[in-house]
Amino acid sequence: MNNFVKTAVGTFVKEKINVGIVTYNGRDDVTVDELIDFLNKIYQLMDNKPFFLINDLTNDYGSFSNEIWRFLANDKQFNKMILHSIVISNSLGMKIQLNFFIKFLKPSFKVTQVKSKEKAYKLVDSLKKIIVE
Repeated sequence: MNNFVKTAVGTFVKEKINVGIVTYNGRDDVTVDELIDFLNKIYQLMDNKPFFLINDLTNDYGSFSNEIWRFLANDKQFNKMILHSIVISNSLGMKIQLNFFIKFLKPSFKVTQVKSKEKAYKLVDSLKKIIVE
């Protein structure tokens, strides 16, 4: 059985039972339908149980459309499935987009930005003690 999902949107790898990491393909023209298809495959891979989502946007200076940001903030299933979203990024542009996403679109899950995979995994480990146990 595969522990990953790969579509035109990106690649998602199931790291542990409730941890997954996604790397996007850098497209800024992703449609909501493409995203929904990608997410449904991810949910199935994660056994339809909530999980920690690590978004690896290292050296990714692209941008998601406003439609995608709104969908992610408002989709009930996505908001229910994500225990905490950790974004790995060293881009000021992405930091600005994330701040807008958090402050104005107000997803129901928490979002934290870090600058390395190591910090992302350490954060997940500490959050698992609080959220899961």
